[in-house]
Parts: sequence; C-alpha cells; structure tokens
Amino acid sequence: MSKVKDVVVIGGGLAGLVSAISLRKKGFDISLYEKKKYPFHKVCGEFVSTEVSDYLISLDIDYTKLNPETIHKLHFSSPKGNALFIELEMPAFSISRKSFDHFLFLKAQDLGVGCYDDSEVSEVNFLNDNFEIKLMNGEEITSRCCIGAHGKRSKLDRKLNRDFFYKRSEYIGVKAHYKGDFPEHLVGLHNFRGGYCGISRVEDGIINVCYLSKASAVNKIGNIKDFEKEVLFKNPHIQHFLSSATMVFKEPLIISQMYFGKKELVENNMLMCGDAGGSITPFTGNGMAIAIRSAKICTEFTERFLNGEIDRNELSGNYRKEWNKEFGHRMWLGNIFQPLFGKALISELGFKILKLYPGLLPYLISKTHGDKI
Repeated sequence: MSKVKDVVVIGGGLAGLVSAISLRKKGFDISLYEKKKYPFHKVCGEFVSTEVSDYLISLDIDYTKLNPETIHKLHFSSPKGNALFIELEMPAFSISRKSFDHFLFLKAQDLGVGCYDDSEVSEVNFLNDNFEIKLMNGEEITSRCCIGAHGKRSKLDRKLNRDFFYKRSEYIGVKAHYKGDFPEHLVGLHNFRGGYCGISRVEDGIINVCYLSKASAVNKIGNIKDFEKEVLFKNPHIQHFLSSATMVFKEPLIISQMYFGKKELVENNMLMCGDAGGSITPFTGNGMAIAIRSAKICTEFTERFLNGEIDRNELSGNYRKEWNKEFGHRMWLGNIFQPLFGKALISELGFKILKLYPGLLPYLISKTHGDKI
C-alpha cells in the first residue's frame, strides 16, 4: 500500500506553488500536480503589489533574481483618452507568469516537493477521512489534505459539480508580449468601449499587454486583430503603443468564460485556493498578490490541522471565514465597479469627478490591496 501524503496540491500556478513551498518548509510531505508542461505563459496582467514581498522573502523566494520591473506610477485613461497620472502609494513589481511560475516550480522541487507537471488530475474523492486523487494516466494517490489551486475553470470543476461551472460568463481575457517603446516603472490602465487594457514592462524589456472584453464584441467584428484596430485603437494611448510595437508571441493568448461571481471555498473538504476559490475582477488589480495571500491563509490552517490543533470542520470553517474577511470586500467592490468601465458616458463623467477630487483615485486604488504580510 502506497504511503499517505500529507497534502496534494492540484494546480501549479502561484497559489498552488506557494502553498506547496510553504508547507514543505514546515516539514510536510507534499505532492503537486500541474496539467501543463513548464515553462508556459498564462493570460495575466503580470502585476504584483509589494504587499506580498516580505512574505515571499520569508519563504526564501527571492523573486528579484528574475529582474522584475518595479512599478510606482499609474497612467489611467478613459475611452476617449482623457488621462491621469498618479504615484502609487504601494509600489509593485511586474514579472511574466512564464518566468515566475517556472522559478517557483524549480524552488519547490529543490525543497523536496514531489512536483509533477504534464500531469492532470481527473477526480478527487473524500473517503474515510482521506482524499483519493486519480490522475488521467490512471495513477492514484491518497492524502490527508487536498488543496485545489487549478485556476479559474477546469474539467475538475465540472467533475466536482461546482455550481459556478454551469453559469455562463461573457468575458474573455487577451494577452500578448511585445517589444517597443514604453516608459519604465509605469503601469497603464486604459479604458475602451466595453473593456479595459493593462500595459506594463516585465523582465528583460518585454512589455505585457492584457485586456478584458466581451466575447460578443469580438465575435461581432470577427477576429482579435480587427477588434483591436476598430475598438481598442479608439483610445489614443492604446493605439500609440500597439501601432508601433512588435508582438513577441506568434498570436495572442485568449481565455474565455472568465467568471467573477462567488465560488464555494470548500468542496467536499477540499480547500479551494487562488482563482479556484474566487476569481478577482481585473479592476481590483493584484490578482497575483491575492493568489499568494490566499496560499498563506490556506497553508496556515492546513498546518494547524496536520499538527492536530484543529479538526477538519474547523479547518474548513476557519478558512472560509478568513478568506472572506481578507477578500470579500475586494470582490464586492470589483463586481460593483467593473460593469461601469468601458462605458463611454460613465467613464468620461468619472474622469471629471476624479479630476475635481484628486485624492479619490488613490483612495480607490488603496482598496484593491491589503496591508503588507
């Protein structure tokens, strides 16, 4: 009979990898499964507030070795191009997911985490106070705890019969890397009709462009390239960059069905972490930092359970309570404001208000991140 693992982590993004690293450093027997082969790109704004920097360093995760871009200025514009520049009260760093995730994967391996990429989990069952995890290749693993960090949406969610999986979403995310002329230490957040676009440098002088829109708007025009020219280019700041930059990718990455509603944080005693627990609207920013913070919360309670300090019901209940305390307000704020972005009249009116009250935008931004951890 195979040994029972302490924890199996499903998904090798930021939430899963940081969870695995944190728990392994506590001495637990951890296995992590990621369906894709490292390294690989993900649709992501690739922007991380420094609220999580100290925590990463405490785990001996020195992300500065990857030469991320430091960010301390925001360029914010309306669909017509009316713009504001502000200094960020809490700076950030910008780094590609391909580099960062792979760096964490290698770190986890070095610590002794059983890391398995190109390995997809097909089924998770909770039996006799243990988790029975099945892989697509037929392999089976048993563990005391299981952390779901498999992203926004996956076949596993359907297998688990999660409610959100059957709710349709109209949003798509599009991302590509470019070479071109873009200021250092700056993140651009530019509105266009029906969506908004983030632009910032990452490591090695590469520039990340990631935007959110509605699938119907793209389908109406026919393809991404024409959609960008006919819709995004109406904002002169987006047009100025994209018309002169050279795409590094062969073609943009696209993710559909981006659901931002409420998800269950615990499914049959399995803790959902990162986007699997709740996808944060891009308006609220800091999705990468939120994934890392959620890993911290998840692993702290998992450690207490494994050490016999709390029972399984307390593990689930405490996790739900702390997650909602930390992120509930951000999710509510994002879902309130997101539908307003990209609507020309509302956006232009909003910019008039922001210019009249210059302290309002920094205040709103401060609500998109937490205190340093």
